[in-house]
Parts: sequence; structure tokens; C-alpha cells
Amino acid sequence: MNNLMVIDGIEVRRDAYGRYSLNDLHRAAVASGANARTKEPGKFLSSQQTVELVHELTNTQNLGVDPV
Repeated sequence: MNNLMVIDGIEVRRDAYGRYSLNDLHRAAVASGANARTKEPGKFLSSQQTVELVHELTNTQNLGVDPV
């Protein structure tokens, strides 16, 4: 399996479980201009989108590993 993906020239790694590196995704978002708030990574887990994502991943059957 290829564990490397590239978004706007930024390499986004995946671990053995197929999870993407949030640090790499953040770098790609900042580099593309999609996230101008580069100094607020602490707010990531409190955003509504992240809360919904964690909820969905937590309730997914047969995930095999904890999502967070």
C-alpha cells in the first residue's frame, strides 16, 4: 500500500492503520491558503467539524483502532 499522498506539493503520510497525519494535513491546508489561522492548532478539537468527525469515527463498526 502506498502510504504517501501529495496535496498541493505537500506530502501527507499515513500510518500502518491508514490514518492520515494531521500535522501534514495542516501544513497542506496552510500552504494552499485554505487555513489562514496558522497559530490556532489548539482549537482543532473544539471545532464542530472535528467533533462530528470524531463522533462518526468512534461509532464506525470494525474500525480496529481508536481514531483519536
